[in-house]
Amino acid sequence: MPIQNAKDIPLANNTGTLPNMGDAILNWFQKMTFEQVAKVVNGLFQVSETATSFSFMGVWQSAQPTQLEMQAQGQRKWNWWTCHSQPNVPLNVDDVITYLGIQYRVMSKIDHTLYGYIEYRLINDYTGVSP
Repeated sequence: MPIQNAKDIPLANNTGTLPNMGDAILNWFQKMTFEQVAKVVNGLFQVSETATSFSFMGVWQSAQPTQLEMQAQGQRKWNWWTCHSQPNVPLNVDDVITYLGIQYRVMSKIDHTLYGYIEYRLINDYTGVSP
């Protein structure tokens, strides 16, 4: 029986330009715990922050210089981070999270579920949670 690999799959049968990395990327991932921070205004017009913890498998890394070149001039000086995670992480753009005691804001969510992961771009959040 001949070995079947990517060279044997016609481009018309490929679902995308990349293979599904879901199984391979798990070796790269580690257990991570985020606290999702939300502001709630109670009946006395008092603002309180609540944090909800959730764990998932992912990897945290600093942004590459080429990624920073694409940012606006003032934003290049901020600390940018990338988080690759499993597709089941409940984060959206503009969500605020705490990781290892530091607060971050989700600036973009790039959906690579076809390839087995989600990519988030985050910055250090110096302003806190805002409505």
